[in-house]
Amino acid sequence: MHSSFRYTAGQRAVGGLLPALAIVGLSAFLYGIWSASVSALVITSVCLLPVALWLGLRWPGGVLVTLSVVIVAQVSQNLTEAFGLPSMVDLLVPGAALILFLRFLATGERPFLSSRALFGLGSLLVWSAFTILYARYWGIAQETVFGLLKDLIFVFLLLAFIGTPQRLRLHLDTVSITLGLISLLGVYRYLSGSQDDFYGFVRFAFVEMRFTGPYPDANFFGSFLVFLIPICVGRILVAREPLPLAIGLFGAVFLTAGLLLTASRGALLSLLLSLPLFLLFLGSKARLLTLGVGLGVAVLAGFLLSDQLLERFQFLFDPSVVAPSADIAVEGRLASWAVAQQLIYDHPLLGVGAGNFNAYFQDSALNLGLIFRGEGRSAHSLYLEVMAEQGLFGLALLLGVLAVAILTAFGTAAALARSGADRAAMDLRAIGIGLIAMLLARVFLHDDYPILMWLWVAVCLASGRIFQSPRDDMTDR
Repeated sequence: MHSSFRYTAGQRAVGGLLPALAIVGLSAFLYGIWSASVSALVITSVCLLPVALWLGLRWPGGVLVTLSVVIVAQVSQNLTEAFGLPSMVDLLVPGAALILFLRFLATGERPFLSSRALFGLGSLLVWSAFTILYARYWGIAQETVFGLLKDLIFVFLLLAFIGTPQRLRLHLDTVSITLGLISLLGVYRYLSGSQDDFYGFVRFAFVEMRFTGPYPDANFFGSFLVFLIPICVGRILVAREPLPLAIGLFGAVFLTAGLLLTASRGALLSLLLSLPLFLLFLGSKARLLTLGVGLGVAVLAGFLLSDQLLERFQFLFDPSVVAPSADIAVEGRLASWAVAQQLIYDHPLLGVGAGNFNAYFQDSALNLGLIFRGEGRSAHSLYLEVMAEQGLFGLALLLGVLAVAILTAFGTAAALARSGADRAAMDLRAIGIGLIAMLLARVFLHDDYPILMWLWVAVCLASGRIFQSPRDDMTDR
């Protein structure tokens, strides 16, 4: 149970002072822009910092929403590219950690932490660090492990703000609405022919006109969408109030549209493969409704998508539509998988070291007589990449953690269903199914943009603790 936030007279006095500081800070900011005064901008930072801390202490859900939007929409990277701004993540992470610490001092509320999630993801980090000892390119391995450490710090910071069923639902709604809005703008841009990329948040690959969202690669964007689609569909089926129903409908429609515009064959295939598992938990009417909506989406896609995008999807059902020899993406993946297979054969137990696949690729590809590329290439499969870099032990550890996460989510959902918390059970089942879909998509994708994947693995591992809250925390609000 989280402690309520109670104010002393002194805290109320500080709370009354903060709005005044906000006005002073805003004035200084406007003056700083007008006069290009560095001192005015310094005053701005000093004055607005206590305001941000007070808001975070009072509304931790606001911090969660901010962190969720920043990470899922690549806000920091896109604003840096568009305006040259400094990294928002470098400011948000220590600020959010400070808010957790101050809430503990003020209320005694301990930041949420799951020992199961810490042990599971921590073991992956420890094994990756161990591979530095024998990696040929140890500097690359060290950099890779340090990157994983930073990602996991962000994951556990987000998990600390989630902690309860209500905040988990807030996070899911925030991510669904954010990517739903981006997908809506993508549909608008696709149909209107607009060239506006909305400061990098609505991108298209101009050669094939594939929708990449706020990411450089359409396939990664598609893998995040397939996670959210089951959650939105589940929300539609069990929502009893207008707002959750509206969020579910909005997300289901536009996230699906965004997925189709990515033309990501791996993402669509992973969604189709996870669909039977989703239908397994539904009643007969809900199954018919879901299948009917899916058929309608397929028909609509046939009318709206270009021939070039449709051909990419047709390849899933009829490979002769686009011959592999003429499909650069297929050719590149086959080359990466062949190199991975060779590295696994040469280093089966321990691999070549974290992050070292790219460094080995060029020489290995030339030795195998594969396509020439001027630079190293990723494995284009998370599981082949892990086995090539961390060996059979590393792959077994990864699969074990993922299996425990998924089984924990479904086990907790079954317990919730038995207790009558049907909506919470549907949310958690949808998270498990969405995670399965995203992990299936990772068969064709390497470990770039891993934070969201690790976050949802951590949520599944921690689901038993998250849903220990009282029953009234599990209702749709």
